[in-house]
Amino acid sequence: MTTTCRPAILIGICACFVGSLLAACGGASGVAVTSPSASAAPSPVATYASGPLPGAAVDALERYFAAVAAGDTQTAATLLTPASPLRDDPTMGIAAVRDVTVDRRLFGAPPKGVSALPMVSAWVEGEAQSAWGPGSRHDFFMAVTEAPAGVWLVDHMTTSP
Repeated sequence: MTTTCRPAILIGICACFVGSLLAACGGASGVAVTSPSASAAPSPVATYASGPLPGAAVDALERYFAAVAAGDTQTAATLLTPASPLRDDPTMGIAAVRDVTVDRRLFGAPPKGVSALPMVSAWVEGEAQSAWGPGSRHDFFMAVTEAPAGVWLVDHMTTSP
């Protein structure tokens, strides 16, 4: 009796075997795969594209800018997502900030991985080596993420939505 093996079945069996082998060996590099670390960004619980910004998000932004105004990099860093690019400079090179206003209206869908992108307006004095320049009013958008525990964290800043 002659048995003919169909190429599609053979490819499927090989793919399953290779997948199982990679999983057992810890991935394609042969290095053990670990669970996501604390530095992984939290996945947003929800996305807000229009309507009012939740009060807890406004509170998080106000606490973040209060820490920036106080020059408290340690507190500012606790209000950032683990993967935030602002971790290198939690106060964004701002020497002084005042008259912070968080616009509670949302203007559009946030980028992927972020819950909302509200506009913040503030008077900013830059540090000597920062790009902020002399004191002036700035409008920028703060990407914030609602983490599973209902905690809101700042991820990054951008100048347009």
